[in-house]
Amino acid sequence: MDYKQFEGHTPGPWFPVEFGGYWNIHDEPFYEGTNLLDKESSDQADVNAKLAAAATQLLSRCIELERWKAEATIVQHRWDRVLDAAQKSPAFKLGCDIPSRVAEMIEENKRLMEALDAMLTTLESLKAAK
Repeated sequence: MDYKQFEGHTPGPWFPVEFGGYWNIHDEPFYEGTNLLDKESSDQADVNAKLAAAATQLLSRCIELERWKAEATIVQHRWDRVLDAAQKSPAFKLGCDIPSRVAEMIEENKRLMEALDAMLTTLESLKAAK
């Protein structure tokens, strides 16, 4: 998905507002707010419309990220068990390089998990702002 197409959209939160039997997207939670998709009331209407139209794809990506995080947490737990077992092995006690490589891989996985947590925190704050 080309996220550049959404640059310059009206900052949130946005609100669904029913008016005259139709749903509109406004910048305030009542009908006096600006309709963000009305070209007469917003120079950003085209970008806003593209962003609104992409909402289902964006939601799908968020769900995919949350699922990936859950799976990655399970993998991290398994890596922790592997490291624990490696540290107890005779090879580790003899200074074999394999356990240190496992430890490096675990640390890299932890960094990835932290980055994913930061992304999900940002997504949660965007959801909360709505």
